[in-house]
Parts: sequence; structure tokens; C-alpha cells
Amino acid sequence: GELLPPRTYDMMKDYYEDDLSLSEIADQAKITRQGVRHIIKKGEDELIRLEECLHLAERFHHLASLADHIADVAKGLCKNSDPIVSSAAMEIATCADEMKAKL
Repeated sequence: GELLPPRTYDMMKDYYEDDLSLSEIADQAKITRQGVRHIIKKGEDELIRLEECLHLAERFHHLASLADHIADVAKGLCKNSDPIVSSAAMEIATCADEMKAKL
């Protein structure tokens, strides 16, 4: 969303994240409800176009899935009786969890 112009981003955030109505956003922006809907629709279209070109959401979901898999495998290795393997696995699991949190 931050790839959008600030006004469009703010209106889309208000609408989708803050659950404000088109009328509430229009009152804040001092424009018509239809004007808000037009700006939000243009923002949606732009995000779809960017996703089709850049595949950012697809990459995000793929990386998140890989981080989950790494964490799961590492957590399984934490049960290993070898303390070196167990310690390394715990570190890997922690790193994978941190990586996922930053995605």
C-alpha cells in the first residue's frame, strides 16, 4: 500500500483496516462519498497492476511458508539428544521465527 500516493493509501487504510465507511472518510477528506470510492477503486486497480508485475504478495507468502517450514524442522531437531544439534536447531528455529515476524 505504501507504493500508492499518500492520500490514496490513507483512504484505503481507513476503509480496509480502520473499517470506516465511505461517508466517514468523505467527511474527513471534505470530498464526496463517490470521490472517496473512486480514489479507493483506483488504488485497488493500481495494487492489482503492481502485483501482476512484481508478484510481491506471492513472494511474501512463499517466504513465509519457507520460514514456517524451517522453524518446524528445526523445532523437531531440538528434541535431538545431541546437545550441539539441539542447540543449533533452537538457534535456527529462533532465526526462522524472527524472519517470519519481519516479513
